[in-house]
Amino acid sequence: MDPDGWAPVLQNMLLGPKPGATIQWTEPAISRTQVLRGKDDSMTAALKSFSHMFRSPMMKRRFENGWSTLPNLVEQAGLTVEVGVVSCDRVAENRSALAENEFVALMAAARKMAEGGISGALEVSKINELEEIARGDIESGAYPQHSLHTAIGFKT
Repeated sequence: MDPDGWAPVLQNMLLGPKPGATIQWTEPAISRTQVLRGKDDSMTAALKSFSHMFRSPMMKRRFENGWSTLPNLVEQAGLTVEVGVVSCDRVAENRSALAENEFVALMAAARKMAEGGISGALEVSKINELEEIARGDIESGAYPQHSLHTAIGFKT
């Protein structure tokens, strides 16, 4: 979502809940994802390529907010805010599923950006090439690591 899109979405969400309600919004810090090796021989090249795509200036503009701006927006909307941050890879047994789920989401985002002609997006041929290699990265034990930011707003 573009940086200026967060406030209107939040305002729309706040039309329904009555006083005393609680809203919770969790956003990943995708632009700060690191790809880690789960084993000594894990491969990471393709997953790192996707991760780096989200660090380009144009992509950073879209993915460097939400998680970083949401607490202030919730507070500006008149709610009392509590913030929490956890690492997405904190449960080792879930890392393989985490890698697969995030890979599917990254592939969908990469394809949507390529189809939309968004500046900084990978070309479809490069996405197709990396897709096969990335599956090998995941099977070898590579996984993503980033923080998950939660803003909990209490409506008074």
